[in-house]
Order: sequence, then structure tokens, then C-alpha cells
Amino acid sequence: SMHTLLPISYDYGLSVNAHVLIAKMNGVSVSHCGTFVATIHSSDRGECSVQSINTGQVVKQWLIGYQAQGILFSPHSRYDGNDSTARRRECSKSDVEDMRVLTHSDKCINIWKVANGECVMNIQKQDKIADKCIVSPNGDMVASFSFTGKECYVWDVQTEKCVASFSVEPRKEGESPFDIV
Repeated sequence: SMHTLLPISYDYGLSVNAHVLIAKMNGVSVSHCGTFVATIHSSDRGECSVQSINTGQVVKQWLIGYQAQGILFSPHSRYDGNDSTARRRECSKSDVEDMRVLTHSDKCINIWKVANGECVMNIQKQDKIADKCIVSPNGDMVASFSFTGKECYVWDVQTEKCVASFSVEPRKEGESPFDIV
């Protein structure tokens, strides 16, 4: 199989192949327009970086202040998932200005503006809430999952409130996945 390795610069002034850099990352995500990659460094400072896939140029870097377990681009209103041209088109300047990324650790979820590194959503809890996260297609909701508590949470991005939570239990042996309880 053929792989293209992106030259990605890092703040130490080094240029390395993407597969080497990602090994030191806790997460990576590709923008919805397919022209940017966001990474989160595994350090305690939580260095977030957004780079052009085409040029490798760093668009923005900032510190989030904690060791994140993952990063995701958050969709914004300008993206239309039904538009087949949206998959590999260049992001416009306004798209970049509106772009947001979500970072999470086990006890917090944040959404950041890529343009200036400003935190626009901050959810923090004492309990584990975010071992894994996913953002709804329109960016209005975030679902998170805790491995230890087997709990799933759904968060409203605007209000930062939990709108639903439920326990996820594995099926018992021999139980049909279609049995309704």
C-alpha cells in the first residue's frame, strides 16, 4: 500500500514525518473540508496544533493547560455533509475563522476556536466523563463515554449542560442484541 508522509513542523524547529510525530500525540483529527489536521501533544501542557495538509504550515498552536486524551474537529454551520464537494475542497478564510476543535480528558471537555485559541465551551466534572467523545454532525451536541463507569453522557454545546446520561451494560452471553428490555 502507498502512504504519503506529511512533513509536519514542530516548535523545536524540526521537520519529521507524520507517523513519527503522531506516535507522540494523544490524538489527531482531519477537518471536515479535508484540508487541515489537528493534533494534541501528549505533554502535561496539552499543546494543540492545527496544520495545513497541503503545505504542512502551522495555522495555529496554543496550550490547553492539561494532558488531553483526544482531539476532534467540531463541525460548524458552513459545512454541509450532503455536499459531495465539501469532502476535499479548500476551506475558505471564513471557514478557518469559524473552525473549532474539541479536546477532552477523563474529567473535562473543551471546545476551542482555532483562529485565536479561545476556549468557548468548558465542561468539568469530578467523575470520569470523557474517555471518548464524538460531536454531532451539526456541532450542537457532544456525546462522551466513561470506561470505568460505563456511563454515556450527551452534552448541549451552547448551555454546557448534560441533557442525557445512561449506563451502557454489555449483553449477557446468549442474549440476542435485538431483545428489548
